[in-house]
Amino acid sequence: MKLLGNRLRVKPVITDRIGAIFLPETARTGGRYALWTVLQTGPGRITSKSVLIPVEAATGDRVITGTAHDQGLVQLEDGTSIIQEDSILCVISK
Repeated sequence: MKLLGNRLRVKPVITDRIGAIFLPETARTGGRYALWTVLQTGPGRITSKSVLIPVEAATGDRVITGTAHDQGLVQLEDGTSIIQEDSILCVISK
C-alpha cells in the first residue's frame, strides 16, 4: 500500500501508561485520546508554492490523537487505521 499526502497508517496501542503518565480505564477504552504506533507514512503535503512539507512522525513512533478527530479515521480490515497528520496531538519518538 502506498500512502499519499500527509496520511499515516497506524495500529492501536493498548497500554495503561504513556511514559510516566498513567492512563485511566476510560482513556484506554473509548476515552478522549487514542495511542497509536506508526507503521507507515506518506510523503507529506505540498503547499500552494509546490514545496513538500514531510510528515513529522516516523515509522516506529507513537502518536496520540484525540477521538474528536475520528472523522478522518479510516479503519482497515487488518486492524490498522489510516489517519491524517492534522489529527495528531503529539509524537512520542522511538
